[in-house]
Order: sequence, then C-alpha cells, then structure tokens
Amino acid sequence: MRVMANRSEAPKRSSEAQAIDGLPVIRYNVAGIDLGSKEHWVCAPSKGDRGREIAKFGATTPELLRMAQWLKERQVEGGDGQHGSVLDPAA
Repeated sequence: MRVMANRSEAPKRSSEAQAIDGLPVIRYNVAGIDLGSKEHWVCAPSKGDRGREIAKFGATTPELLRMAQWLKERQVEGGDGQHGSVLDPAA
C-alpha cells in the first residue's frame, strides 16, 4: 500500500482555486475509489483530522480485505467508485 501522507506528492492548487471550484461538503466520511483490474486507488478522510489520504491497494481478496479495514479505521460511511458503484463498508 502506498499512502500519500505528504501533501507535496499531491497536485498543487492555489487556495484561491480551491475556494472558487470547491463544492460544499455534504457528507464528510465518504470515500472515492478508482477501481482497476490490478489495483484500486482510494481517497478517504484521514484519521484524526479533517484532511484526506490516498492509498493504493491490489485487486486480490487479501488486498480488498485490507482496503475494507483501512476504510473502517477512517470511519468511512459510504462512497462511490469509478463506475458509479455505491459502496457500503458496513455491509
């Protein structure tokens, strides 16, 4: 798993641009997942603060179980995948 904890790895955006094209937060504890045939990239709330973390997981069963645990640790309540699949980690 690769977690982008250092924001310098993430694409840079000015605070002015974020304010202009940002949308209001309706549900904070949700995740976005880019589903691939060999790997999945997940963006979810950070543990303990209001930031976000990005992590990469494989597509095998053990990796999917590890992703589910990672999401539960961040108290994710739901999310959306690349193909519009609604995810429910509580299921």
